[in-house]
Amino acid sequence: MKTINRNTLFIIIFSIIVFFITVVFLWQEPTFFDIHKTINNQKIADYFTSIGSIGSVGALIFLYLQLREMKRQSMASLKPELYILSTVFESNELYSEANNLELYNLGRGYAKCVEVEWIYDVNGVIQEGGNFSSPATGIEKFKYDFVPIEGHIKIRLPQFYLTCCGGDIISLDEEEFSKVKPKLTLRIYYQAINDEKFTASFEAKILEYVPFDSDSQIKSLSKKIKFEFSKIAEYGV
Repeated sequence: MKTINRNTLFIIIFSIIVFFITVVFLWQEPTFFDIHKTINNQKIADYFTSIGSIGSVGALIFLYLQLREMKRQSMASLKPELYILSTVFESNELYSEANNLELYNLGRGYAKCVEVEWIYDVNGVIQEGGNFSSPATGIEKFKYDFVPIEGHIKIRLPQFYLTCCGGDIISLDEEEFSKVKPKLTLRIYYQAINDEKFTASFEAKILEYVPFDSDSQIKSLSKKIKFEFSKIAEYGV
């Protein structure tokens, strides 16, 4: 089924209104007009005044809707889009709070009120790591003020997750660790400059990273850990 665009709908409504005004204007007129009778100038004037008034109001409404649509399109063009890059760390630096991931703004507008959540099964993490003081909900949150256009900020890694699972990440090979590691999700909430809200979710994979030309001996001595991300979803709130 075809959708009627706004301009066509406006013309249809205006035509219906004019039709009803014409019907009201002719309601008390005789069935047959006599060309010898004097035309009621006042009534004719009132008729065209009514049509003109309705046309003026309609034009103002149409102009308002056009301006609002232009504003919406303008703001949409300034939408931010946050994306996180895969990052490689040395295994002996995995626990350092100085290690950060880089969150980039690929959109054409500022992103403000940025909130980052690392989400995982806290019970599964505790089973891997033993007795540590854990977040009750299995969510580690960090807040940041804004991300500039075509710029980036550094965000923190999930420290509790790494504290519990870091030993397995370092000691097990990729296939073994993939069987025991709890799932890790990165969710980012942020707002555009006009307060429109967005959410982006990424699946985080922690992989063993080996340079292409490394042999088995170098691999065992200089293990690197790669955080790899794939976008799950992005939507406005």
